[in-house]
Amino acid sequence: MTTRTAWPGIASLALTFALALPVARVRAQEPTLTPKVAIADYPDIVWCVAFSPDDKSIATASGSRDARAGEVRGYELTDPDTVKRKYTAKTAQGVRWLAFSPDRKTLATAEYDGKVYLRDAVTGKAAAEFRAHQDGVQCLKFTRDGKTLATCGKDNTAKVWDVASRKLKATMTGHTAHVYTLDLSPDDKTLLTGGNDSRAILWNLATGDEEGTVPGNDNAVEVVRYSPAGKVFAIAGWDGYANIWEITTDTRIEKLGSPGGAILATAFTPDGKRLAAGTETGMIRIWDTVTWQESRTFHGHNGNVRAIAFSPDGKLMATAGFDRAVKIWETP
Repeated sequence: MTTRTAWPGIASLALTFALALPVARVRAQEPTLTPKVAIADYPDIVWCVAFSPDDKSIATASGSRDARAGEVRGYELTDPDTVKRKYTAKTAQGVRWLAFSPDRKTLATAEYDGKVYLRDAVTGKAAAEFRAHQDGVQCLKFTRDGKTLATCGKDNTAKVWDVASRKLKATMTGHTAHVYTLDLSPDDKTLLTGGNDSRAILWNLATGDEEGTVPGNDNAVEVVRYSPAGKVFAIAGWDGYANIWEITTDTRIEKLGSPGGAILATAFTPDGKRLAAGTETGMIRIWDTVTWQESRTFHGHNGNVRAIAFSPDGKLMATAGFDRAVKIWETP
């Protein structure tokens, strides 16, 4: 992508979107879908769920919003209809996000004490820790070679770390409020961040330089995601829309509306053919990424859906939310 100071205006684009409906009316229209597995014994909000790169396990992060005690859990996927808990790692603070390293050996957790913990992916025990941010860490992700970790936090910054030495490589300071979310382009050259300042910003991962600000967000950005194919990325949040941007043309090609209110979680299927979104009312919506037509909508959780993840083989979808539950579905 070429370096720029801001992305082009979008007033001339012809955009169609669904109008927001009253929540009561939406709920009456929502179809139901039965999950293959439901884990509903968490003591607090479940903020994140992730599949291991080998499809054999999942890990979850939970905790309260006021940073009291949290949990990191690991489950073995014994078959599509059964999970077996491997461990529960108690924490002194809430755990906001987690990610498996590409080699499956390490689980990095973003925690409310401002630290990143590098945990054994089999036992959940912390093997190392380092202070990443002055306040709670909100999100993190490994590069595909596992050597670099990107983080963001409540101190309005995003940072890039060398995993082996845990030394800081770059700090991004373009946001003016909490940075909630980040993602890496498939080639690991670009970092995309979003925050409470309603901004989404593109950064050069190697240098930390700002490459451009993505316009069109009318409220806090809660989640940003690249398509696995690297052709588009999605930006969504409290304005109730998922904005889809084509990378090669710097053009917003779709503005997907959500009758379920704010969009708080998104994920592309591994083949990039579908985009799933979770909303503040518990709705889960699925769009076809060729036509951008909605292919499925159903009520998945009671309250905010905070995380969506697909298994690497694309057969399963896991969701988590404010109802203190994790659910595993056959991919709709």
